[in-house]
Amino acid sequence: MCLNITIERFPLNNPFSAGHRKTFLLAGLFFASLLLTATPGWSDRVLLDRIVAVVNGEAITWSQLRGFIPPDAMAEARAPGGERAAREIRRLESKYLEEMVELRLEAQAAEAEGISVSDAEVDQAVAGIRSKFSLSDEAFARALEEQGLTMESYRSNLREQILVNRVVNKVIRPRVTVSDSEVDQIMAAEHPEFAHRNIAARVRLISLEEEGEKGVEKVREIVREFDQGTPFSELASRYSTDPSAKFGGDLGVIRRGMVKPALESAAFSLEPGKISDPLFLDGRLYLLLVESYEEQSGDIARARREITERLREKGMEREYRAWLRQLKGKAYVEIKLN
Repeated sequence: MCLNITIERFPLNNPFSAGHRKTFLLAGLFFASLLLTATPGWSDRVLLDRIVAVVNGEAITWSQLRGFIPPDAMAEARAPGGERAAREIRRLESKYLEEMVELRLEAQAAEAEGISVSDAEVDQAVAGIRSKFSLSDEAFARALEEQGLTMESYRSNLREQILVNRVVNKVIRPRVTVSDSEVDQIMAAEHPEFAHRNIAARVRLISLEEEGEKGVEKVREIVREFDQGTPFSELASRYSTDPSAKFGGDLGVIRRGMVKPALESAAFSLEPGKISDPLFLDGRLYLLLVESYEEQSGDIARARREITERLREKGMEREYRAWLRQLKGKAYVEIKLN
């Protein structure tokens, strides 16, 4: 029987989007990435183990490398047979050995940071995988055996990947910040419909028929009383000639596009509770006051969160790669894969 088990990658505060085999390397954010399955021509051979790489004095063996390569990838490489299969297998080994070296460097960095993973935490990860696939002790052990893995080596892989997750979150995440101006720039390009945060305003209005110096003097008097604490609604009831005067100048809620552009521009440029500059329009003089705004808060907030997360992912990947280059630059790595 061919038992095919995909071990789930559990995201922890995912700073990267999942899109390729090295997701857990880019962020160290997922638990197991091993695929356990019976692969023809793999477990039925007796192979002598050997060291294929040394990373700061720690050895990586050939059996560890073969256990790290996904069985479906190995099966595909073997399919052509002959020299072509041999070349494909060597390519796979080289590719995944590089990933193992990077993973080992990251695990070593985690240990240098004083980060550790307890046996209980590894137990919990294994239990979660087994529970997801309803695996008995016998079924899980059989899958490991068919893959050529021991429980010890499998737990070691899990522990290493949990370490990487934690060191990336500790070392890399604090380096990445996303400013409001960065989000604003992308919002303007991708969501022009949100150019105006405020989509509605509750407005009060005073309309005067006086023009010229007489009108200016009346405005000064109204503004002076307002600054001295007289409510705008009382001033509107006393001075305004607009029908809204009997309601204290209350126009209710106006939305963009409902009133003349000049009034809209004046209204939506005010801070709540502030009186506008006098506005001359169609032979009348207007003063406005905005009591409150209604924002496109839900849609805008959602779009900003998505953009912020996308920028953070890019920043995390950029900082991760810089950190990994730094680790490699300081490391002693010897590749012994022939």
